[in-house]
Amino acid sequence: RAKKATREPGRPLMDTKPPKRLRGVARATWARIIEQLVKDQTANELSLDLVVAYCDAVADYERSRRIVDALSDKQTVVATTNGGQQQHPAISAANRSLDLMLKLAEILAIDPYARERRGRPSGAADKGKQKSDDDAFLAGR
Repeated sequence: RAKKATREPGRPLMDTKPPKRLRGVARATWARIIEQLVKDQTANELSLDLVVAYCDAVADYERSRRIVDALSDKQTVVATTNGGQQQHPAISAANRSLDLMLKLAEILAIDPYARERRGRPSGAADKGKQKSDDDAFLAGR
């Protein structure tokens, strides 16, 4: 019978080293978010693929937005093969990436509103409030 793995005190729930395939913006996104997600216990070995997908979505969004930002107003609509018109594919790609980013941010509690709903501080402004709440609790108030 296999011995159940136990987590050593103070050891993170997962390795915070980025997967080798992450590059550029995706890797920078990983570096920016992973420590906090592991600390908050919203990222672990089971959610690894979700975190990687979020990093990929951010990179895809950034890539598509660079293309969109370089388009002139006339270039935002392109002709189709049958003579019709549609929005530039980069606009659709940016919108899809943004939708995915928002969904994954909700699941992983990356956005401040999701963090608040889960009872976690949403940022630097909340750190002072959290400390005063902790102090009140310790003082028995």
